[in-house]
Amino acid sequence: MKILQTGDYFLGIQNLGKKEPSPYLFSQIHDYTRYISFITQYAKSNQVDAVLLSGNLFFSSLPSDYLQSIILEQVKELAESNIDTVVLKGKYDQPTQDYSFLNFLQSLPYKTTHIVQTDECVVLKKNQEIVQIVAIPYQNSFATEKTEGFSHGEIGKKRIAKLLPKVEPDSFSLLFMQAALSFLEPFFLVPDLPIFLPEYLKTLPFQYFAFGGQPFKKLEKMSNNTISWIGYAGSLGEFEYADSTIERGFLVMDTQQPSNPPQFIHNSQQRPTALIRVYVNSEKEAIEKLNEEFLLNDYREHITRIVLHTDASLSLSKIHKHFEDHCFHIHSIEQQGKRLCYVGDEEIVPIRKYIDIFFEEKRLSFPQDLEEEIENQCLSYISNEFLT
Repeated sequence: MKILQTGDYFLGIQNLGKKEPSPYLFSQIHDYTRYISFITQYAKSNQVDAVLLSGNLFFSSLPSDYLQSIILEQVKELAESNIDTVVLKGKYDQPTQDYSFLNFLQSLPYKTTHIVQTDECVVLKKNQEIVQIVAIPYQNSFATEKTEGFSHGEIGKKRIAKLLPKVEPDSFSLLFMQAALSFLEPFFLVPDLPIFLPEYLKTLPFQYFAFGGQPFKKLEKMSNNTISWIGYAGSLGEFEYADSTIERGFLVMDTQQPSNPPQFIHNSQQRPTALIRVYVNSEKEAIEKLNEEFLLNDYREHITRIVLHTDASLSLSKIHKHFEDHCFHIHSIEQQGKRLCYVGDEEIVPIRKYIDIFFEEKRLSFPQDLEEEIENQCLSYISNEFLT
């Protein structure tokens, strides 16, 4: 079988954590709509047998009708083409206010659509070939059971172990879940995912590990002595407003050739990023200079990151409103020539304070013996990101 792996769409995100204010503004939603359509058309025209969606379809558990229609159209087209779709519940797919989009998907009469909200082994059959998918959705138990003395990784291992007896050794099998591979990965910023070290994964009988929950593409062989591969498809868009050279796309693997690396299909429609750095003495001057930059460089076609150098008092909401038809993010503010700050919705927080706040909230999720090392890694990563 040919299997396509994607997910972590975060539909509804606009500018690094800000929800999409309107479907009509020029923003990432339009990028996602085009690219999700491209994924669907690729699957239909390249004999893909199954599509794995690794959860986190929306940035909110209560997505708008417009956003839901984007996923519904994808699921419908895949079902009408007799392509199996396995949708894994992610951290952002939890029911809210008695509504669950995944429950709604599950109610649709599509026999090839599999919605995974509890641990299960999904068996796909095509042309006498069997593929077994051990699917472990994100569950709030990762947080609640932590108080009983178990790490997220230990909880994940127990859940996997319960499904292993269902795996037939003569058929291709893969593990499908949201997980991390190291305590020191950049997105240890989300420490409530189970962390599986390579030594543990090597003991499992899977030919492929389809992991989600990380925004960046990652593909690596388990070891030189095995045929197993570990793959993250990453998020589709510029979730982090990071380097524009970061590849965005999806993975395609062939179960008939498990020793070959999965193919990474690059998002050829990825919108370029731009960096605007302005030095101003007032809010009025900031708006004037940004307006000039946007007009002269046609940044409407870019995802733009803005660095402001100023000692003046600013209303970030006013700046956002003035340029609301552009897809941009006020990335950081440098004040008094030296002080580099992290910017929230309306809050300017020194980067060191940001790190301290983060660890005060999250430190219980980290192994005690690695706490200092993880904190240093986190500080180094965020400092490098904000200094560029």
